[in-house]
Amino acid sequence: MEELKMNLVGQAAIGYGFCVQILENGKASHWGAGEYGQDKVGKWKNLVSLSAGYAHVLGLDKNGKAYATGFDPDGRCKMGGWTELVQVCAGWTHSLGLKKDGTVLAKGHPMDGQCKVQDWRNIVQLCAGSNYSLGLQKDGFVVATGADYDGQCAVGLWENVVSLHSGGFHSLGLCADGRVLATGLNEDGQCNVAHWENILSLCAGRNFTLGLRTDGTVLAAGSTADDRCRVEHWQDIAMIACGQDHSVGLRSDGTVLAQGYNEDGRCNVSHWKDIVAIYAAFDHTAGLRSDGTLLIAGPEPIE
Repeated sequence: MEELKMNLVGQAAIGYGFCVQILENGKASHWGAGEYGQDKVGKWKNLVSLSAGYAHVLGLDKNGKAYATGFDPDGRCKMGGWTELVQVCAGWTHSLGLKKDGTVLAKGHPMDGQCKVQDWRNIVQLCAGSNYSLGLQKDGFVVATGADYDGQCAVGLWENVVSLHSGGFHSLGLCADGRVLATGLNEDGQCNVAHWENILSLCAGRNFTLGLRTDGTVLAAGSTADDRCRVEHWQDIAMIACGQDHSVGLRSDGTVLAQGYNEDGRCNVSHWKDIVAIYAAFDHTAGLRSDGTLLIAGPEPIE
């Protein structure tokens, strides 16, 4: 499939084979796979943000209330009573909620300890990997819990961090001075970013990392399979997004560039115009147009 269209306005979140979008009226619309209930978003209202895991999706309303639906074998969608939140964050097997007071709530699979966040304090941002959790403190230090088989939770010495990102098995921290910190699985060099400077934003795929520089160019580290890291020619980029095995860049003129695995059409975006935001995850790409239309590229969903 090359492209689908939904007439929507607002933030989108992409899971495996599905996409959820905030409508202009604050409600949500769903496209794609719904075999685990990912499509049960019709009663959500007053939404301000979304976050999607592999097969579940979370919503946050303007009053700080959390919504959740989808695959739930371990309670990851049991978020009833979660209020006074400022962020919701979906991992592969768990869900996180950041409260106004800087404490954190968690539900989901307990196997690797990714939900052991009850002692966290002064958190300003959450990030969820496949089976681990990261929390950014207001003082710029970072805490972590969960699976640490490849060192993805080795963030104890990080400081001066302003945002966190995860590729599933590697962790990234963007520092206030534009440097980048990385730890975790590095078999393809996805953590080899110590020399990067002047970075504005980051995103991470399964085995690669992208960094948007202040001059509108993009740096890449990690796997070169399917040319997913062939971004050295990209210029005038305003936003980047990473799928599992593909890279996406939004240019300031509203056009979109994409590199990587494309047998299913996820990178067929060269004809997109008037795009104001891009999203990518797993095997799909989405672009929000200035008129509120959401374009989606990738494989046909399994209903």
